[in-house]
Amino acid sequence: MPGISIGNCIPFNRGGVNWSSYWTTLISATVETAEPTHVVMTWPTAAAIVAADLSIAGFTIVSASWTGAVLTIVLSEAVLVFDGNLTITFGKTGQTATVTNNVADDGDTVAAYDYSLASTIQKDGSNNTQIWWDMLVQNSSVGDEEATGNLVLYGIYIITATQTNHFFEGCKIGDVFSAASTTALDANNKVRRYAGVHLGQRNIGEQPVWTTDGVLADGLGKGRMCVAALVYEQPATIYMLIKPVSWTRYDRILSFSSGDYGLQQAQSTPRMRFSLGSTSNDSANSDATVGEFCIIRIKANGANSSLQVNDQTPITGNFGTAALNAFAIADAYSGGDARDANICYRNMIFRKGIDAAGKEAAIYNCLLKKK
Repeated sequence: MPGISIGNCIPFNRGGVNWSSYWTTLISATVETAEPTHVVMTWPTAAAIVAADLSIAGFTIVSASWTGAVLTIVLSEAVLVFDGNLTITFGKTGQTATVTNNVADDGDTVAAYDYSLASTIQKDGSNNTQIWWDMLVQNSSVGDEEATGNLVLYGIYIITATQTNHFFEGCKIGDVFSAASTTALDANNKVRRYAGVHLGQRNIGEQPVWTTDGVLADGLGKGRMCVAALVYEQPATIYMLIKPVSWTRYDRILSFSSGDYGLQQAQSTPRMRFSLGSTSNDSANSDATVGEFCIIRIKANGANSSLQVNDQTPITGNFGTAALNAFAIADAYSGGDARDANICYRNMIFRKGIDAAGKEAAIYNCLLKKK
């Protein structure tokens, strides 16, 4: 059935029950917004499966109980939208199943990116990445056809009518692309724009490369991805799971369109600097080690801002009051600066407001599972 993936195994029989066969009869397994600590598994009939028989990667199972043919598994912590689908393992046989994560966002996320979700990465046969879809929207919503005006720089579009090479060389109806320029639209050259805050890069020479480790910016020009202009103001909270591959002073990890602001590598490894205008602050956190993934938390809130790497003491201060607006990875938003960070990106989450301690801890723990 859709949403359910059952792993293979050798048949196993204990106490008269063919557990391998029984597991394959699973009808559905989901976790929902209303009860994000509950995994609900539905079968044709109940069986003697208890909590000790089951495990879910990254989570602790507190209990499991049957109501009719429905098994409800209680977790010690809530599932977040950022967790994606879960994998549950049946200890009696080693079989697995996919738990469909239907937990909705709380409404405060501007955009989120997860390299491990294949459906969010649009790449070519060489893994050059043109579009990194916002995981909360992906390509599920597309606007009305546009036949006047101009493309929005870095907007994501699908072509509905085109003349030869109008949007780019070899373009054709049905192509999905990131706008590299503000090309004019007319009756013969029409598009529909995808809703959402998506990262894009049309120029293949600047596209990062998707790897099994993350989305890699090589520090030599291949890595720049930008979102189209948007309003994104302080206060804001940002989470990033990244790996510095090398370290060069002033190389940019994250930049914003409101000026030469953002997160960059400072004068010596592993120091980082974040600025939104009035001041720059360094994080002297030794956990930002070259060659290792780290979790960065940024709270942009004027005089009450902070920068934190992993679980070390955050650096606090006035980082400036500029708006974050549109953002780019591995380069200044304008794309004209050569200071590209050599970074591997796994996850990024951009949120409105300053997250409460409980929410911040939950998102941090979510990223720890992906580290």
